[in-house]
Amino acid sequence: MELVITGRVIDAMEAHRIGLVNEIVPKGQSARALELANLIAELPQPGIHADKEAAVRGFGETLRDGLRIEATCFKRSIFNLQRSRDSVGSMNAAIPIAGVAGGTGHL
Repeated sequence: MELVITGRVIDAMEAHRIGLVNEIVPKGQSARALELANLIAELPQPGIHADKEAAVRGFGETLRDGLRIEATCFKRSIFNLQRSRDSVGSMNAAIPIAGVAGGTGHL
């Protein structure tokens, strides 16, 4: 919030130090950003949307309320994934679920 209010400009190292960015890559090397974008695009989008919603809605909440919000978003995402799969007739496809057994689980 301090950066938003003050408009203070920071460099990449400071942004990384305070957790504003996850990685720093050499200037002009956008391959990592494209790699990450492609990885995210391949994931089930209802799950991505639910994760994002849970993080935003749960920020600042108690652990109990945060877990309740996360469970609600997860249930909705599974319903949306199932409905999407039913509509295209691909019920036998495995859907990767992030965070299950180290990120290697399937539904």
